[in-house]
Amino acid sequence: MSHSLSENNQYAIKSGYTHRPAPDYYADNPERHAEGVIWQPEVYEIAAGIAAACGCDTILDIGCGTASKLVALHPRFRIIGVDFGRNLEFCRENYPQGEWLEADLEQIDSLPIDATKLERAVIVCSDVIEHLIDPMPLLRAIRRLLRNCSYALISTPDRNLLRGMQDQGPPSNLHHVREWAMPELETLVRSFGIEQKYCGLTLSNNLSEARNTILIVAKGTGESFERDLLPPRVPGWWYRGRVVRRSFDVWRNSIK
Repeated sequence: MSHSLSENNQYAIKSGYTHRPAPDYYADNPERHAEGVIWQPEVYEIAAGIAAACGCDTILDIGCGTASKLVALHPRFRIIGVDFGRNLEFCRENYPQGEWLEADLEQIDSLPIDATKLERAVIVCSDVIEHLIDPMPLLRAIRRLLRNCSYALISTPDRNLLRGMQDQGPPSNLHHVREWAMPELETLVRSFGIEQKYCGLTLSNNLSEARNTILIVAKGTGESFERDLLPPRVPGWWYRGRVVRRSFDVWRNSIK
């Protein structure tokens, strides 16, 4: 299935939103992981749980950064990381237990790996899509990988829950091109014909109970698994209520 959104709204983001044309390269700093803050702490735990439930032996991390959360899953799972630049150099120098593949995620067509090696793999693409000027090749690549892989987990910050529905971009994070609200990302992923088993919210970091990060679990060839491996579902009314409250807080702070 081809991408079906209109050219004027190809990223499924609201009209009038301003994208950042030239983001800074995100060089993941492994030292920050030792400071106690773990971003998206549930994503890799959920991936591992799904992999175990489906009899998978491999975690494929697309946009792995310096891979601290990925390498923690070894030796339970074979680990494969995909990135480029300094992030990939760090992984190759420090983690011989992993397989490290270089790819430009904005031009990715296929990975230099035998597809049969991915038949028992779960894909993680955690907080990557917001860094890409053109995320379409990445989503097409994930769709192709799901022909062989069991599941894919895609996460990204929720714009509405962080800055309110009045936010028109560009993101405050200079490494981000654009940010989505949960319904927008759900629409974008669906437009690629990717089957979504779950679309909801996950913890943003381990120091807060705030669930401000979107999580999509996309189905490939994997078997079904117990629902309790995933965060609670987010009712539409509950999400809209949180967005309204956050929008009011942002407005109130702006006039102080």
